[in-house]
Amino acid sequence: MDRLDKERHDLAKAEQDLVAGEERVTRQALLVEELRRDGHDTSDAEDILATLSRTLEEFRRHRELILAEIDRYRGERRQKQGAEATSDGRSS
Repeated sequence: MDRLDKERHDLAKAEQDLVAGEERVTRQALLVEELRRDGHDTSDAEDILATLSRTLEEFRRHRELILAEIDRYRGERRQKQGAEATSDGRSS
């Protein structure tokens, strides 16, 4: 597995994590609303929601880092191919 394949694999995992994280945040937000509607204390549920939301934001940042790495690697690969074409007497 080359670097690009590894990054693509990591991207797929990051996207799965994002979907799961979004589902957790949605479920927790609904739980907070249900607790509030039923007159219960929501402070612990809100703390959990805040933690889940921060974690989701980290998942988003991680996904962006992977995308940036994929772009960087593709750029390096294009440069290398262009250099090889130039050294072979071909134009890029």
